[in-house]
Amino acid sequence: MLAALSSYGITDPQVAKYKVALEELKKIDLKKVDTRPEMVKQEVDFYRAFCQAQLALTEGGEKTAAENALRQFCTDHKESFHFYPAAELAGDVAAAAGRFADAAKYYNVVA
Repeated sequence: MLAALSSYGITDPQVAKYKVALEELKKIDLKKVDTRPEMVKQEVDFYRAFCQAQLALTEGGEKTAAENALRQFCTDHKESFHFYPAAELAGDVAAAAGRFADAAKYYNVVA
């Protein structure tokens, strides 16, 4: 699979996995998920934001969009067991973007 992705400029196997995962997650119609347990929607929301963040941190993806997705996840799913990892990752993305005051706010939630 990596050989096929290298033609698109993707050479890191880990980054390739995040790209593929994000594309697959984008195919999930959350309107249909709404008829299923809330936990399924939480998982989709978290892993979409997680993949965006990993790409932003490793490949120079859109850090602002990744941070916004993680913040939205934390706002929408405060009771999720992914809340603290999402807040910490949002801090990592904010720090990588040079927004250290924002990063501190995310990290304080985790502390």
